Amino acid sequence: MLAVGIKSITMTSARALILVLVFSLSACGVKDDIQDCGSYFLGKPPSQAFELNEEGLARHIESGTVFYRCAAGQAYRAGRCIGTPLGLSKIDADLFIEEFSTKSKQPWRLPTQQELKRITVNECENPAVDTRVFPDLPIENLWTSSERKLQGEEFQCVMYSFNGSISCKFMDKDLLPFLMVRADL
Repeated sequence: MLAVGIKSITMTSARALILVLVFSLSACGVKDDIQDCGSYFLGKPPSQAFELNEEGLARHIESGTVFYRCAAGQAYRAGRCIGTPLGLSKIDADLFIEEFSTKSKQPWRLPTQQELKRITVNECENPAVDTRVFPDLPIENLWTSSERKLQGEEFQCVMYSFNGSISCKFMDKDLLPFLMVRADL
């Protein structure tokens, strides 16, 4: 009798395991319909959301915010971003931008969460931006100027360029790349 009871428990457990696996694996394809942004924009007309220039600047038409099209540390050449993006702490990123502003005689700064959300494209990812406007954007967490006020100044907000999500759980000492923006003058 004990052997029959163990066998029925084992068969029930096996069926339950199979059902769990079937349901878990069927969920794996949920995001498969989200396309890579590099492929998504192939053959599409130029972006109507930005005015682009040959110096590597992109002005977001609706807000007037001007973005440098490459991560800090990279140079814009012939439609591409060349070089290695800088990975700096939040404090060092702010100091870099301050020095860059002084040398360029332009008021540059880190973008806000809202400014980064404006350039995010929901129809694709990897990175979740128009790759014709922001070529070679690193798939990384990017600094924002926004701070997490609830838990202290050492927590900062970032945008994950892969999918455009925002997180405010990063320490200001983390070494991350960043974009730069300025007000349209």
